[in-house]
Formats: sequence, structure tokens, C-alpha cells
Amino acid sequence: MELETLLDQNYSLGFNPYLAETIGIPKALMLAHLHSTIEAYGMERDGRDWIYSTYDQLHTQLPFWSKRTIKRIILSLEKEGFMVSCNYNNSIMDKTKWYSICYEKYIDMCEDPDGFLLDY
Repeated sequence: MELETLLDQNYSLGFNPYLAETIGIPKALMLAHLHSTIEAYGMERDGRDWIYSTYDQLHTQLPFWSKRTIKRIILSLEKEGFMVSCNYNNSIMDKTKWYSICYEKYIDMCEDPDGFLLDY
């Protein structure tokens, strides 16, 4: 693999050091990934922006983690109130989860919440 490919900014995963220090690198990295995905592809439902994804799809996007690790990180973020999930699918057979970030949680814990997920 060429150096340019290894350093390609399209594959860069940035996260806020303060958030990483507060909740841990894996959770901060997952939130940064979800935030950028919501910014690019989010759909508004019930006053929130959401994205939908399976654990397999997240594993394809974040191959350095196992599906089990991805599930554990997401469940932890939900339990701690940093994100929520639901099912907006048309078919009850479709178990794909929809995810949204609880930005209100950040406002409570950060002195300057403007853009703090990705800005350094």
C-alpha cells in the first residue's frame, strides 16, 4: 500500500482528546464516527438526526474492532446516555438499528460544546 493511501484524510478518524480522556478512546472514536456519518447521511425523525446501520456494516467501516467490541461500545454509550437507538424500519422483520447522538449530554459535560466532537 502506498504512503499516500495510508495517510489519506478520507480514512482519518478524528476525535476530541477531552472526550477521550473523559469517556475513553473507544467510545470517543465511535461517537466521532457516528457524528461524521450523521452529518453526511443523517435523516431527521422525531426532532433528531439518525443514521441506521448493522453491526456488520459498522465492522466494515471500523475493521480494527470485532463486531462484539462494536456492540459492547454502542451498548455502553446508550447506557451512559451518549446515544440512543430505535427501529424506524418499515418491516418488523428488519432489525437494523437507527442511532442518534444525545448532544444534550455533551452540553452538560463540556464548557464549550460548539463542535467539540471533532475540533481540537
